[in-house]
Amino acid sequence: MFDSIQRAISSYTSKPVPFVGVAFIHLALQLLVLFALLGVFLIGFFIASVVKVPVDSPPLIALAIILAILFFYFSSGVKGAALNGYLNVLNGDKVSFFDFYHYSLKKAPRFFGLFLVRSFFELLPTGVLAALYFFVIKNWNLPYADAIVAFFSLLFTFIVHYVFYGAFVSAAVYDSGIKDSLKNCFKFLKFTHVFALILYVAYAIVWLTQFVPVINIITFFVSFPIVYTAMILYFQKIISGKVTATPAVAAVPTKYKSKKREKRKEKEEKKEEKEEIKEKERKEEKEEEDYS
Repeated sequence: MFDSIQRAISSYTSKPVPFVGVAFIHLALQLLVLFALLGVFLIGFFIASVVKVPVDSPPLIALAIILAILFFYFSSGVKGAALNGYLNVLNGDKVSFFDFYHYSLKKAPRFFGLFLVRSFFELLPTGVLAALYFFVIKNWNLPYADAIVAFFSLLFTFIVHYVFYGAFVSAAVYDSGIKDSLKNCFKFLKFTHVFALILYVAYAIVWLTQFVPVINIITFFVSFPIVYTAMILYFQKIISGKVTATPAVAAVPTKYKSKKREKRKEKEEKKEEKEEIKEKERKEEKEEEDYS
């Protein structure tokens, strides 16, 4: 794990610009989704106020629920694109805004599916705990009951997020489906426990710092790229050779399909062909000279 963190730091410090670029696109798209959906809600709220519809009316509540679902849907795709973006930067590939955007839209159903599975296991214990609190514990008037329930709710949330984070990494790194990503996630935890937990604790600390003014700038453009990259590297190290995925995508990580990259590749291939032809001509000339 520590060598993965060290490699992530060295990769970032040697070429920080591509990492910062992915972080900037991640933040920009996340804010774009948030403000776009917030704008739609405000339009709906304005229309409701004009026609004198109450704030707690079913249409407004339904609109809020739909927009919240859309937010989590697009946010899941953006997070997956960020993980894949850092992977591509590690591989020496450039990540453009449009590559990032298209990947986030294309893979959003997969990452949203993983989000729903994780949310189910997250809400199951916390929902039971909340029900016990409101219907049983609250009537006992126990001191610090609120704090105890809040602590255990956060603990359950942390454990579930820790268990499932490997699934998101697998989907981004190996392009595995929901089922295969979950299998790879549990294989990852099977072979490592303590170090995976330490790495996730580091991620949780970094995640919390995004709410601290000024420090959150460092978090978005330095800490997050390093932690995400370390997660990818450590996951690859542990799960290498044990991946569950379709044969077409199990061997190599997913890369963005870029027209610029394809053209660059074609130019390089043509250049290599020309050099080979020139080398053959030189050899033939040399052989003729030796023969003469």
